Amino acid sequence: SAVALRLAGLHMRSRRMKHKLRILGRRQLALTQEIASLEARRRPATAACRRSNRVRSAARRRTRPTLPADSRARTLHCAPDDEAPQSAGVLAGKAMVNGEEARQAQRAAVVPIYFDYGSALCYIAWRIVSALEDELGFTALWKGVPLAARDCRVKPGAPIDAVQQAKVLRVSCETGVAVRPLLSWPDSAAALEGLELARAAGRAGSYHAAVFRAAFEQRADIANFGLLTQLAQRCAMDGSDFAAALDAHLMAAKLEENRREAQRFSALGYPAFLLGEFALIGVQSIDTMRAVLGRFIRRRAAQPSA
Repeated sequence: SAVALRLAGLHMRSRRMKHKLRILGRRQLALTQEIASLEARRRPATAACRRSNRVRSAARRRTRPTLPADSRARTLHCAPDDEAPQSAGVLAGKAMVNGEEARQAQRAAVVPIYFDYGSALCYIAWRIVSALEDELGFTALWKGVPLAARDCRVKPGAPIDAVQQAKVLRVSCETGVAVRPLLSWPDSAAALEGLELARAAGRAGSYHAAVFRAAFEQRADIANFGLLTQLAQRCAMDGSDFAAALDAHLMAAKLEENRREAQRFSALGYPAFLLGEFALIGVQSIDTMRAVLGRFIRRRAAQPSA
């Protein structure tokens, strides 16, 4: 009788799970159809906008005044921003962090995003999400899941195949976010652990931006502990404590927790936006992401428990 009761219980759990999967499937189909419709409406408008921009740019070039020679010389020899005193840079960084925390406190909706610093698609998503957070009034909660922990083919130092690079270039063209794909997979585990350390110190936003820029704009090695420590110091964190925590892998368990959480919600791609119980895999144009995220935020505001 005990076995029969257990089998009956398993049967009921299976039925509930199938029902839940059917509901999620219908939601995914509706969202996919909405994205396709938005993309179809966006393409003609985007083409017309690009033609208009080319016409305006040509007109500006024809009417652009010519600077005197001495003005051009002064412009070329002005000191770059990074030659400012270090104390001023630290103060500016602290002011930026305080402003960032104040803005996040005013946002009600939180959207978890599972990502990896070695993914160019995640870099594109970061650029788009950063432009939409204040506009839509939500906070992106970036949760690191190392690619190497999920895909045995992704090994630090291994070359990125041509198919992946072509995919990055295609998405870059579709979204308008310029990025060059990396030639090999970086070891991003330390950088992701550093994000959790920065989050504990209240510096997650500035550190997150610094690592992405280092990886894809400066083409730096984000596996280098020295580089990560420098980035942490620029974000007003204690360099020695940060380096010691990285060396001890204090946040390795947090990355494993993120991986299990993403697995539980079937957020298996990069990037993966968790919209309630539905995982949106990949990134679209900023107009499409604005519509999708805006719809989720409005629904969450109307039904906070949904």
